[in-house]
Amino acid sequence: MRITFYRTRRGQEQLALDEFLTSAREEGYDGVEDVSMPEGLEKYGLKLKGTYQSTNTSDFTQHAKELEAGVRNLLEAKPFLISLQTGKDHFRFDQNTQLLLMSRRIAQERKVTIIQETQRGKCCFAVHIARQYLEAMPWLKLDLDLSQWFTVAGGYLEDQAESVELALTRTVHVQARMGEMDDPEQYLAQWDKVVAQHRKMGTPELGFTCDLEMKNILMSRYVK
Repeated sequence: MRITFYRTRRGQEQLALDEFLTSAREEGYDGVEDVSMPEGLEKYGLKLKGTYQSTNTSDFTQHAKELEAGVRNLLEAKPFLISLQTGKDHFRFDQNTQLLLMSRRIAQERKVTIIQETQRGKCCFAVHIARQYLEAMPWLKLDLDLSQWFTVAGGYLEDQAESVELALTRTVHVQARMGEMDDPEQYLAQWDKVVAQHRKMGTPELGFTCDLEMKNILMSRYVK
């Protein structure tokens, strides 16, 4: 299995696009993560992981329309993978489920992989809530950001180990970021499980979105 690394555009918007892409290539990234990117990344030797951070409207009907429009627009850039921050933490379970089913329908229609980021304020904002969706939808896959869940829980989720284990089995991409005061070993121990499970399954590729310092840590840990 190949471990791949993606540089996020979030927090790097001040860089000109060419500068951002050139530096990503020079720093040894396999691809970039962005909410919008033109085609032609192949000239930089990079792949595109598309992201959609969802609409801010709290009106469910409008939210659904904007989410679908945003995803379909992003597809024009031909990302190999799309990660969504779907729904709202205050939407009803059935409403967020409708949005998740919509993303699945688009994925099947356009033959692209669409996964869900575990982001605060969105449908999978906490591990115990994400578990409900994962149990109801066996096809649901995650872009795992443990820093979000640790912050929401105010701890490392030792008391919700079963829910965490389920989430790890559905993780197909990792947001490798940590809070400033967090214990790195708490993250690495869980990421190790994700890597081990994908190696066991024979997954061709597992991606991490990370900064350069974390990329170097993960390379020394997982890339032999």
